[in-house]
Amino acid sequence: PPEGRLSNASEHPRDQPAYLIDPIAGARRFGDELLRAIEPVRQYVNAAEGLNETGLWNAADPYNLFTAELARILHREGLEHNAYNFPVGNPSGYAPKGATRAEYLEGLRAYWQHYWDGLRESDRLCLHEYGSPTMRANAGYWCLRYRDVWEGLPPDCRQPILITEAGIDGQLVGRDA
Repeated sequence: PPEGRLSNASEHPRDQPAYLIDPIAGARRFGDELLRAIEPVRQYVNAAEGLNETGLWNAADPYNLFTAELARILHREGLEHNAYNFPVGNPSGYAPKGATRAEYLEGLRAYWQHYWDGLRESDRLCLHEYGSPTMRANAGYWCLRYRDVWEGLPPDCRQPILITEAGIDGQLVGRDA
């Protein structure tokens, strides 16, 4: 395999909330399981991700602690960490309907600050982006959100962004895919 290879090797296990009850212990347990899963192909893997699409927006602080600890574990093993892998439109932040761009970005920063420690420890931020009928549709929520997220992050949290899922999905607007 070429140098600079990336692998997202963690679609397991499915009991994601259990990892966040005690986020440090959960990250250690998840890290052990992840490293065991990677071991047979370790020579081809230089990066891994943690939980995928948790949907646990009421658990932002534990998720942040989990992510920071998992990044430290992976770094000790010589692996880079791809953080968060948030589903489309999440976390969205808070802004009243009709908010100005400045109010919207402030709401985004207020919510995303709960994830900053994990970003500081990690090597990349992973997001999913979808649109329908085009990738520009619903820009800022379903798609192209990374631009707003980047603008709202403090400089020390601005890790490269990976779009780990993307596509045109009619289900976003109530149509068959």
